[in-house]
Amino acid sequence: MKATIEEIIIRYLEEEATLAEQDELLSWLRESKEHEQMFLVYYDVWSLPRQLAFDPQVALKKIYPLKRRSRKRVIWWTTSIAASVAILFGVWFLMDNQRPETADIRYVVQQYNRDILPSETEDIRLILSDEKEVAVKDKTETTITYLDSDIEIDEEQSLSKTEVAEFNQLITPYGKRGTLVLEDGTKIWLNANSRLVYPAHFTGDSREVFVEGEIYLEVSPDKNRPFIVWTDRMNVEVLGTSFAVSAYKQESHSHVILASGAVNVYSEEHKRKKQALSPNQIYELSTNGEAKVAQVPDVTKYTSWINGIYQFESESLSSILHLMERFYGRQIELSDEAGVLTCSGKLRLNDNFNRTLQGLSQTLPIHIEIKDNKYYISKIAE
Repeated sequence: MKATIEEIIIRYLEEEATLAEQDELLSWLRESKEHEQMFLVYYDVWSLPRQLAFDPQVALKKIYPLKRRSRKRVIWWTTSIAASVAILFGVWFLMDNQRPETADIRYVVQQYNRDILPSETEDIRLILSDEKEVAVKDKTETTITYLDSDIEIDEEQSLSKTEVAEFNQLITPYGKRGTLVLEDGTKIWLNANSRLVYPAHFTGDSREVFVEGEIYLEVSPDKNRPFIVWTDRMNVEVLGTSFAVSAYKQESHSHVILASGAVNVYSEEHKRKKQALSPNQIYELSTNGEAKVAQVPDVTKYTSWINGIYQFESESLSSILHLMERFYGRQIELSDEAGVLTCSGKLRLNDNFNRTLQGLSQTLPIHIEIKDNKYYISKIAE
């Protein structure tokens, strides 16, 4: 017997729909705005277990069509989904009674709605609640430590945990870095232009954080509570290990590279296809969903930034300047001839951008020109 569209929607949401059913659902969605609205109703009810609370008034408003329609059409539309909505709501109710009291971190991230990261002129920001925010001024890096009852900032300032919300945020702007020590001993380094959302206190049977940008972690072992790193495209599960995650929204690839221990990585699109990594392996995921795993000879190429340097060995100038663009937030236009030049050495991230760029010009035959805050780099003719 052929599945109804309602059954296909439910299977799709549970990631059990076949390719043929996915194609059928896509064609059905393209038929009308009414079909799109019906699908959104199913999605909203299905996603309720991931939310902090259920607002029946909001749910009811979403069930009814937004535009005026004939009485016959409205009756058909509401009746066709009423039974399935009731079933899904029942499932949500049972799951809600069994879930932990802690909020779902993905839902919390959506509520923060901070998609625009700070510019290079801003300070490192520690957001503790809607009312409490601390700016780390006049520093290119900071260390924040969560203790039993207090939060220490660079061993210079202490804040009571009574001032914090359930989830906090650490945001590093261009040209600056941060180090965070969580209450379980896990240590996390944040590269420039990154945001980390994390609980002030771990509860439940897992430890979860969310990142936009780049981080390196040394996870404190806890066999009873796995550590999970969420990003927009991929997720990482560990028990105790060291690894780096790069998940910048504006870049075409995200990656996880393992320094020690073991991790499982999976994409948001294919949650059940977990990839186990061994030390010195890198998992790369493109925006089109293509994933690949490769061996790397030296992980320090991907992790040296936690010590305030970028370390290179016969690296192309194009790759080096890409990292500098990302760290400092500057616009660089590089000629093809200059881009293939190679370089070995170290760049100190505490130096300002112009000094670092001038250092490269003393090593490589390049010419630098600045127009309207944009840097144009070309190869000097021999």
